[in-house]
Amino acid sequence: MGRRPALKAARAAALVAVALLAGLLGLAFALPLPARLTLPGSPVVRWQDGQVAWMGLAPDDRWRVPVTVDQVDPALVEALVRLEDKRFWWHPGVDPVAVVRAAGLNVARGQVVSGASTLTMQVVRLAEPRPRTLRSKVVEAARAAQLELRLSKAEILAAWLTLAPFGGNLEGVEAASHAWFGHSAAHLSPAEIATLLAVPQSPTARAPSRANQARLQAARDDIAGRLLALGLLERHLAPAGAPPEQGDGARVTAEQVRERIARTPVPTTLHPMPRAAPHAAAWLLRGQGGTGAQVDTTLDAGVQAAVERVVARAAPGLRARGIEHLAVVVVEHASGRVAALVGGADFDRDRPGAQIPAFAVPRSPGSTLKPLLYARALDRGLYLPESVVLDVPVRYGGYAPENYEGSFDGLVPLEEALSRSLNVPFVRLLQQVGVEPFLGDLRALGAHNLDPRPGHYGLSAIIGGVELSPLEVAGLYTTLARGGSHLPLRWLAETPPEPARRVFGPGATWLTNRALARKDRPDFPARLELSAAPRHVRWKTGTSFGNRDAWAVGSGARYTVAVWAGNLDMRPSAWLVGAEVAGPLLFDVVDALRDGQAVDPGAPGSAPDDLASVTVCALSGALPGPSCPHTRQVLGVQARVPPAACALHGEVEIDRATGLRVGPGCRDGRDTLTEVRVTWPATVRRWLDERWLEQPAAPELDPACRPAAPRSGPRIVSPVAGQVAVLIPGMEAERQELPLLAEADEGTLTWFVDGDQVGRAGAEQALWWTPRPGSHEVLVMDAHGRSDRVRLQVRQGGASPGQIR
Repeated sequence: MGRRPALKAARAAALVAVALLAGLLGLAFALPLPARLTLPGSPVVRWQDGQVAWMGLAPDDRWRVPVTVDQVDPALVEALVRLEDKRFWWHPGVDPVAVVRAAGLNVARGQVVSGASTLTMQVVRLAEPRPRTLRSKVVEAARAAQLELRLSKAEILAAWLTLAPFGGNLEGVEAASHAWFGHSAAHLSPAEIATLLAVPQSPTARAPSRANQARLQAARDDIAGRLLALGLLERHLAPAGAPPEQGDGARVTAEQVRERIARTPVPTTLHPMPRAAPHAAAWLLRGQGGTGAQVDTTLDAGVQAAVERVVARAAPGLRARGIEHLAVVVVEHASGRVAALVGGADFDRDRPGAQIPAFAVPRSPGSTLKPLLYARALDRGLYLPESVVLDVPVRYGGYAPENYEGSFDGLVPLEEALSRSLNVPFVRLLQQVGVEPFLGDLRALGAHNLDPRPGHYGLSAIIGGVELSPLEVAGLYTTLARGGSHLPLRWLAETPPEPARRVFGPGATWLTNRALARKDRPDFPARLELSAAPRHVRWKTGTSFGNRDAWAVGSGARYTVAVWAGNLDMRPSAWLVGAEVAGPLLFDVVDALRDGQAVDPGAPGSAPDDLASVTVCALSGALPGPSCPHTRQVLGVQARVPPAACALHGEVEIDRATGLRVGPGCRDGRDTLTEVRVTWPATVRRWLDERWLEQPAAPELDPACRPAAPRSGPRIVSPVAGQVAVLIPGMEAERQELPLLAEADEGTLTWFVDGDQVGRAGAEQALWWTPRPGSHEVLVMDAHGRSDRVRLQVRQGGASPGQIR
């Protein structure tokens, strides 16, 4: 009978113990951990190699960088554990062996001479400071047990490495290492390890300063001696798995290490915290939530520093010319990795806009989008680079684009139009390609600042009528540098690379890059003609309307660089010309990065397989017709050669006796000769006539002959299809006439508006029509009955939107 009550009592005691243990476990998981363990740390931006580029104060005005055990020199971690808590890896937060040892020693001495705090208990004390009493020790022990239940050993060590006090507002080994040694805690010397372990024991008395120098050195040397006695610092000097030896093969002894540490002075002043790439850091931290953010980037410290030196040299001269702000973006085009982001010259300068990251501000890109349209036109087979295009005045409703120099060439090869950055040919080209399809291309290439509303942009988009940031423009040109395959830009290390996507064919891109590599062009910096210019750079400059933005974008062997200069308050400056300001900066950056290509990317031997030699008319650049007297060989996209034949050359049969032109129906009995004559397009003929310039005169047709049918029917060029003309209130309608113009080979054209004949005019002449409000159809017809028609709207100015239908 006596055994049963005892068994029952034992079971009851076990149940109570289990219940008590369950209750303690539940309490441990129910009670929140100390709040300081999750306090946000200093915002940090890191270079692509993991080193700190920029560091700021934590929200509580302390320098504190959260770290993991893997981010700290392993020798420091090992020394910390061996020195402070050698049984850390197995005890449950409280070390019973240390408790018994400390109790015995304190009783024997009659005073407290030894504690039993573990690293876990120290973390509790750092997170929740309390008076140093026995009651506090009990609470710390309980909290330490809770931490051991809730956190891993590595997380507890990381908390100590993050929160340990180092004097003043320095907390944690990473912040202290930067402040004292000027580098990260990832790689430390023996003297630095000993210093970092000495200060937290008495931060006020040992924090680096002139007054604390002797105390800090004594404490550091004492700790170094204890670590050497454990064999730790000797091992730290040797490669992993190798004996600690010097370069001459002799073994490094503890005494030699001790002497080396003793000769190393302790820090007495603080290094400035890392503050590189401030514009990029502010922008990146804002994008990642700001407070306490840790941002690992793709930025390269060497590339960033080289670009910042170029910008610093250029900034004073630009300010003297009324140009306050600069931005430079450097992209490694093979990977899409952003290597440098410079948003200005003086982040800390007390001037408006000094802290704005200009590389992310949308601005008018001027002419920098023309190469993208050029590549698209070649890719679609609209033109060859040598195809001549119109460069004469044109008006699209109220919009009349002009070239930068204010002059026109009449006809110009498309490649030359790009290298000279002529506006009018590219506005015409955009009309042919389509505004929305072209904007769709830009969006697909990462131009996210474009307004998504259809019809928001017009033909001026190609010469600066949109807004893009330097970062976006760099992304566009990276696609050209990659041979036409698009790779989204990456500036965060955590962003996984995406597969490249083909946007332009290799041949069209190669031809575009060939045009961009030409040096016989107006925007080539004059000073580089006599100096060692970077070789074979492909580049384009741009200037916005009103001289508010100067651009230069280009690519070398490895990097694509976008340069912008201007004023963020939109103030213009006569100096804000891409070729004069941004172009030289671009070449200075490429030179600083040593990124010129040794081999000309436009050399014939480097052409991709989808290009083929094409025979074209030497004058028009189109496929030769039977009358073309001279031809030449050019490169074109094999599957995209424009099929149209030359329209400039034609054979004319002339009566020798009269000098008049005759045709098949009236040549009988005449002595004739056949000549090849050049006939300019009607638009060019009108332009030449208006300027009283000479043009080839075709012989008149013999009155006895009927005119032969032109090769093509007329095409209306004014008004433009869908045009909206607005009448100015108070002005007579007769003073607001609209020109009726068509492109036709020759002969008389008859014009109709809404079915009523307006009049007749030669193909090279304009007929003027007095508009009236409403919707109208304009039709033109030649002598052979071929016609073209467009519709337009005429509105009375001054009406409110609700009155217009």
